[in-house]
Amino acid sequence: MKAPARLGLYGLVLVVVFAVAGFTANAVIPEDTVQAWVEETPEDHHGQGDDEMNSGGHEAHGADAASLGLGLAQDGYQLTEVGTPDHTGTEDELTFALTDPTDSQ
Repeated sequence: MKAPARLGLYGLVLVVVFAVAGFTANAVIPEDTVQAWVEETPEDHHGQGDDEMNSGGHEAHGADAASLGLGLAQDGYQLTEVGTPDHTGTEDELTFALTDPTDSQ
């Protein structure tokens, strides 16, 4: 069988599998459950633009980065000069510097 025919058959099988899965889900999952899922999902969960995704905007998750310990600066203190081991699996030093609000390290 030639490659275009195999790819076409593969695509057709995928369409059939997803169609059967969709019809099975409609038959098995009650409509009340689907409505509850829709009501629990935040409106802006999938609507984040590229700017929010690239800047680390996770406001839809209900917590800011600083409260999760993911920020580089908080209350005037800033994490600077991070040094990591060259290779994974090797023993080496992890170094970093913190600057306080008065800019001394």
